[in-house]
Amino acid sequence: MTTIRIGDELGGRPNTEFPPSTMPTAYAEGASSYIRGEGVVKFYLYRTDSNMFGRGGYVSNPFVQVVMPNEGFVRTVALFQRAVNSLIQSGHITQAQIDDMQRQLDEINPTHSSSNA
Repeated sequence: MTTIRIGDELGGRPNTEFPPSTMPTAYAEGASSYIRGEGVVKFYLYRTDSNMFGRGGYVSNPFVQVVMPNEGFVRTVALFQRAVNSLIQSGHITQAQIDDMQRQLDEINPTHSSSNA
């Protein structure tokens, strides 16, 4: 394993070609509640948080709204579909797991069901 120190170059490329260490990171367990607007798609990213006082239970909390133009949303979905295909091909997830997730989503929100598309 190669250790790279801040300020080092990787393969002759400067650090400015890479995301800065100050770039925010958002941990999300999913996306929810999408809606189409005039030329845009809006949805929320959520995470599941446990009780802060150790009293048990958890809740899914939306923490950021994402608003994208239709074209950008479709490009993002295409990128994610490539990632899903790679996860299947590498054996990290199966098509059966994906099908099960889709069924669960359809049960939770039947108005946005894949069968209603």
